[in-house]
Amino acid sequence: MSFSKRFKNKSPFRQQDPPTTTKEQVKNWVQTRKNTGRFEDQLSDEQLKRGLTNLDKVKKVSKKEYENVLGEDLSWSQGGGYGPDDQVYFANNPETESHELAHVFDIGTTGATEKASSTGKYISEDDIKSSIQDKITSIPIKPYTPNFFEKTFGGQKEEQYSLDEYALNAREVFAELMRFRLKHDIDPKKVFTTKDLPELRRKLKQEEEYGSDRNIDQHYSDKNLLRLFNEVVDVNKINKNNSRFA
Repeated sequence: MSFSKRFKNKSPFRQQDPPTTTKEQVKNWVQTRKNTGRFEDQLSDEQLKRGLTNLDKVKKVSKKEYENVLGEDLSWSQGGGYGPDDQVYFANNPETESHELAHVFDIGTTGATEKASSTGKYISEDDIKSSIQDKITSIPIKPYTPNFFEKTFGGQKEEQYSLDEYALNAREVFAELMRFRLKHDIDPKKVFTTKDLPELRRKLKQEEEYGSDRNIDQHYSDKNLLRLFNEVVDVNKINKNNSRFA
């Protein structure tokens, strides 16, 4: 990472030795997070075990192999995806890989992939709603404010959305949180305060938009951004006949 050493003692972002594999990073992060004892409502011992087991079982494939499994061509711009029914994923870079593996862990905690494997049935929307997602959904997001063109030419007005209704849903929020945390080497035991907000906001503003026209920085007030980073263990549309997540 490229943080100046002057942030060494004050920054919520750590500087440490080069990481191992992305999968091991995800495992180490969630296990360390659970060991704080603050997240039993989202991650019991059994849920942790299921999530880690799912990470062990999932197989990384090329985009072409992924398309063959799905039986359809993906858009050229899609850089990653996870198919829990077939337990395969692809990712075109380490950041995308941490995003997809967060999906693997999160969905694994529900036991849905184990059940699907034993019954041969496809995974449904209800099957993969985790306790982690419930926590994220309980944290309010800002009202949607249309941009100039949407107001002028689309006639759109400000609306209040929940994460269930909005294009950006709880599964994607969790996956982006994990990607951001690993990218910036955030200490799993860190408790963010208002003093950390300027640097946190600065880094979040640099992230690419995803799932909608806004990123995490734009979705949350200061109070709820702190809740998101402190209270969550660490979230595309589903076709029930061929579930997959981007």
